[in-house]
Amino acid sequence: MISPDIIQSSIKFSAQRNGGQGDIKISIGEIDTDFVHGDIVKVYSNDTTNRLIYTGYVDNIDETVNQGEDMEVSCIGLGSYLKNIIFTSG
Repeated sequence: MISPDIIQSSIKFSAQRNGGQGDIKISIGEIDTDFVHGDIVKVYSNDTTNRLIYTGYVDNIDETVNQGEDMEVSCIGLGSYLKNIIFTSG
């Protein structure tokens, strides 16, 4: 679990009816080696409800942000990822 204190960017993603959630990029203020390509990422609201608001698949990890001090994790929403699997494996 990542502490919200080290997340450096606002978390934004799109969602489409019957299309799933879109891409998300999370900038993290330190290198976290726990992230692995293919991991599942869950984002929860930071209010009192702690609701699950996003579930995605780690698509890319960039550890070269700010000369290797930070990292950026790119994810694909699970619905969008599943849609790509269905279309490409046909």
